[in-house]
Amino acid sequence: MSLKNTQGGGGGGGGDVTQHTVSQKTANYGVNLSSDDVIFCDTTGGAFTITLPASHTAGETIHIIDNGFVAATNNITIATTDTDKINNSAADYVINSNGTSITLISDGTNWNIL
Repeated sequence: MSLKNTQGGGGGGGGDVTQHTVSQKTANYGVNLSSDDVIFCDTTGGAFTITLPASHTAGETIHIIDNGFVAATNNITIATTDTDKINNSAADYVINSNGTSITLISDGTNWNIL
């Protein structure tokens, strides 16, 4: 699925058009940075894990969204591979609040939450 902003910028002027590649996930999934930009997660059927890739370069981003609004009951776990960290922590990051979204950006070695 691809979402495209066709609205111009505010103030009467035109704006840049941003297009995001969106995928819907309902089970464990390994992120592919060449094809994934936004991942909608629906854990209605049960908790699952989104695994970030081991190979990433500085500036690459991924948006992960609980669009099933049940993460408080069925968590979304964000895991890394190898020795990568999220916000300088080796622990997995857990989305456990309904409707939560996070954006992660790579510094070339680890992942940081914006």
